[in-house]
Amino acid sequence: MKVLVTGGNGFLGQHLVPLLLRRDLHVRVLGRQERYALNLPVEYYRGDIQNFSDLLQATRDVEAVFHLASKAGIESHPKLYNAINVQGTLNIIEACRKNHVPKCIYTSSPCVVFNGKDIRHGDESLPYSPYPLCDYARTKIQAEKFILEANSSTLKTIALRPHLLFGHGDQHLIPRILQRSRLRRLVRIGSGKNLVDMTHIDNAAYAHELAFLALLQGHPGGKAYFIGQERPLPLWDTVEGILCRLGYPKVTHSIPFGMAYGIGYVLEKISHLRKNHPEPIMTRFLAIALSRDHYFSHRAAREELGYIPKTSIEEAMKDYDHS
Repeated sequence: MKVLVTGGNGFLGQHLVPLLLRRDLHVRVLGRQERYALNLPVEYYRGDIQNFSDLLQATRDVEAVFHLASKAGIESHPKLYNAINVQGTLNIIEACRKNHVPKCIYTSSPCVVFNGKDIRHGDESLPYSPYPLCDYARTKIQAEKFILEANSSTLKTIALRPHLLFGHGDQHLIPRILQRSRLRRLVRIGSGKNLVDMTHIDNAAYAHELAFLALLQGHPGGKAYFIGQERPLPLWDTVEGILCRLGYPKVTHSIPFGMAYGIGYVLEKISHLRKNHPEPIMTRFLAIALSRDHYFSHRAAREELGYIPKTSIEEAMKDYDHS
């Protein structure tokens, strides 16, 4: 059986592809780089999800598409977010239809329901955020809607919402924290006691494998699922634990949420005025994410996909043991 992974060179893709290969699947990877990042027996297509002809070729003769590729982060490039996250996803859907691909698993994000308030034990009944605070969240909402609305008798779709991916191979979340720590710019926002449920990368990849198996076994599709660890933890305690394991200094300064939110608002406006739209060091979305509770129920994923985290929090933290 042949499957396609978009964004297979990325953080999640590099952990999902080995799982799929262990199931004796023929894995085709679509990426923008000249070659595949890992030394694994995959069929590599160089291409871009913004280019429909690339996708039409890549989806030919495949049984399922794992659509991982997206534009992440909180930069101010609305056209780029639209082109990759929205139009790219529409291209995926249309290519699947043209080539009669029967299954599509999409990597979404909990940010689609993030409304700026505390979320505790949130489940899939939460509505989409009516006022997303960044282009990433806005376009992920649009893309997830398109994926779920595309579910039909001929194309079964599932959206997964892994929360704050971390672990070995991460090039975004933890490295950014470490960079700010090195520059002495890491500041605690709010009380520091807010509870957050992160997701180890191995668990996120495993959830995608389970979603694929569920579709093979007759899952009706058209649903989204929150994916995370087994319990939420105080965010800043987790950050401190990682800094300590890697030999970085503790966070010694904090600012109130209102101040961080105001700074974020001003920096966003300045960023929009600059030609290359650099990513601000603080944004409104980041201020909220770093100071609010946000953790989710995994009951639906457990009951309908069989998802139980394989890598515990304690095991996950070993990825950051100082060598």
